[in-house]
Amino acid sequence: MKKCLLAGLLFMFAATVSQAQTATTVVTFDNPAPSAGTGAMPVTFDGMTFGAAWSWEPAWNPDTTNNVYFSSAAGNTQSFGFVQPEIFVSLQVFGNAAGTLTLTDDQGQTTTFQVTKTRTMYTVITGWTKASKTVNVTYTRGWHGAYDNFTYTRHAAYDNFTYQTPSTGSGSAGKLAASVTLTWDDSTPVTGSVVTSQLITGSQPIVLGQFPLSSSGTATGTLAVDFTQPSPLTFQIVLISTANVRVGDSVSFQLPKAMFPTTATGVTAHIVLLKATTTIKTFDVGLTP
Repeated sequence: MKKCLLAGLLFMFAATVSQAQTATTVVTFDNPAPSAGTGAMPVTFDGMTFGAAWSWEPAWNPDTTNNVYFSSAAGNTQSFGFVQPEIFVSLQVFGNAAGTLTLTDDQGQTTTFQVTKTRTMYTVITGWTKASKTVNVTYTRGWHGAYDNFTYTRHAAYDNFTYQTPSTGSGSAGKLAASVTLTWDDSTPVTGSVVTSQLITGSQPIVLGQFPLSSSGTATGTLAVDFTQPSPLTFQIVLISTANVRVGDSVSFQLPKAMFPTTATGVTAHIVLLKATTTIKTFDVGLTP
């Protein structure tokens, strides 16, 4: 019974590669300006999230256009985010005090850059490949740094839905450790990553995570599934290539809640794909007690 149900989950790997287009956005804070007057940033602006921890100002230092900076001198770190996960490509940084800029995100990606000269515009390219929801900005000289021209690219996996974080405070999210290994029929590993979400009736989908495939073709992570939803539970999976191109269309599938006893702590799977057709040859699935 479990294998029949999981066949629907695995069918998504039978699709051929689709060269999905990506859209790049540059947030300049100029047209339009964040608000009628300088000061605190709005909660959302141009697909991004800021809030009162950030402020905006007109031309300052070497920048002849609007820019943003930390609202308070207290602390060297602030965060911004995206309305839905995006690949953060770059930003420009400058300031009246030299220091070290460190960018980190909720996917474990990190970029460090040395601002060695004052009154100089630097472009910091992250080189990131995963879609971020939240990015932490740490500048060793705090609000003496300012930022402009935030550039991000729409991740192909999120073209058709918006993001909602799992509810962890209400106790509705049941965590399962997941481990899935994908190999071709010639025993070589599948590369790329897998994006998994849970579809909620009458609400936005919950993105459970993007899980990179290791050199052995294994993706591991924790799924915070909302088991308060009625049975069957509905999920969506997208396979992403190493070039950040979606492989086939996203696929929705349903699993009965009875498949997940309260004693289960995780799920494991080994899937073998036919390399010539990208279809399933064999698979083995089990629950971890």
